[in-house]
Amino acid sequence: APLASTHDLPAQIECTRGPLSIRARTHIAIMRAIAAIACVLLLAACALAYDPKLTGSKWQSKSASEKFNTISKEVKANAKPYGWYSIIHTAEIFIEGMDKSFDFEGDDMPDQGLFNAEQRPKLIHSVGAVAGAKFVSNGRYNYTGVFRGADQCFVRFSLAAKPTTKPPVTIPGIAFKCLRDSVPSANTFAMYSLAGQESFNFFQHDLTNHPPDFNPDLVDSATRQLKKKFESASQWPTMVGLSDMAAYEQSGSRVNEPIFPFRLVFHPVSDVHTLFPSEPQKGDSFFLDQLATLKRGPVFSVFAQREPWNPTLEEIGLVALEEAPSSTRFGDKDMFFQHQRMEDDVALRPDWAADIDAILEEQQSAPAPGYQFQDLPWN
Repeated sequence: APLASTHDLPAQIECTRGPLSIRARTHIAIMRAIAAIACVLLLAACALAYDPKLTGSKWQSKSASEKFNTISKEVKANAKPYGWYSIIHTAEIFIEGMDKSFDFEGDDMPDQGLFNAEQRPKLIHSVGAVAGAKFVSNGRYNYTGVFRGADQCFVRFSLAAKPTTKPPVTIPGIAFKCLRDSVPSANTFAMYSLAGQESFNFFQHDLTNHPPDFNPDLVDSATRQLKKKFESASQWPTMVGLSDMAAYEQSGSRVNEPIFPFRLVFHPVSDVHTLFPSEPQKGDSFFLDQLATLKRGPVFSVFAQREPWNPTLEEIGLVALEEAPSSTRFGDKDMFFQHQRMEDDVALRPDWAADIDAILEEQQSAPAPGYQFQDLPWN
C-alpha cells in the first residue's frame, strides 16, 4: 500500500523492517527541514518576484499621452541616480540572455532569472538623464510612422560606462522612445563610437544608430566578448533597426507599407555642440549636472541615409526637448528601451543584406584608431 505521508515514514519503516537507527531518523528529519525551507523560500520568491508594470495588453491599450504621463511621473519621483554597477556585477552581462533586449515589448525593464523572478539590471548605460521630447518632421520626405512626427517622446542621455581620465574616455549615447496609442512604443539608440571618445563634451560628435563596428585587434578582450554576446541575439549587433518606427503612426494606425531609412544621424545643434568643455571633468556623474542646464528646444538635427550604398544624408527633422533632462532613479534602474534587430529591416529590404556585410567588413578592417563616421559640419 502507498505510504500515507512523510510524517508516518519512520513508523512504517519500523513496522516493515525493524527499528530505525538514530542516523536514519536524523537524516529523515533533515530532509523534512530542507523541504520545509524550500517551500518557504519558493513562496517568498513568488511573493517578492519582480513584475513589470508597463507592459502587457492593459498597458499597451492606453493612449500615447496616458503612457507618457505615467512614465513622466515615475521619472520625476526620485532624482537620485541609481549609480554605477560594480565590475563584478557588470560581468553578469556575459551570462544573461540577450534576446529579451530585442523581444520584450514594454517600457520598464523585463524580468529574468530563475522563474523570471528578478528584474533585469541595466548593466551598461547605467547612469543617465531623461527628458520629455518630441520629434518634429520637416515634412520633406516620405518616411512613415513616427518619422512623420511624434510629440509623446522621451530621450535618455547616458554614458555606456564610468568615464576615465587616464586615459580620458567617455562613451556617450542616447536612447529615444516615442509612445504610440494602443501599440508598443517605438525606440532607437545612437552613439558616436562603441569605444568612446577622448572628449568629455557629450555633444562633441554626431551620434548614429549604426555606431561603427571595430577592428578586433584594436579593442580589449571585454569589448570583443561583449560584441560576441550580442551576436547571440543578432547577426548585425552594431546596427539598430528602424522599421518598427515606421510601422505605426503615433495614433496607433498601422502602416501597410512602412518606409524607413537605412541609418539615422543625430547632429547636435550648434548651441548645444559648444555648450560643454571637452577637458576631463571631476566625478563619474559630471555630465548629469551639465545636462540639467539644457534649455527647452532643439537638441539634435536628424539626418537620414536612405540606402546603404548612397552615403548622402538628408535632413528630415529635429529632436526638441520639452524640459531640461534630469537625473532619475527610474530612468537608471527601471526604464526600458527595446532594441530592434537589423534583421527586421532586412526582412523588408532584403536587397540591403549584401551591402551591410560589405560595410561591416570595411569597418572591421580599418587601421588605428578604427573606423569613424565624419561629423556633419556646424554653422
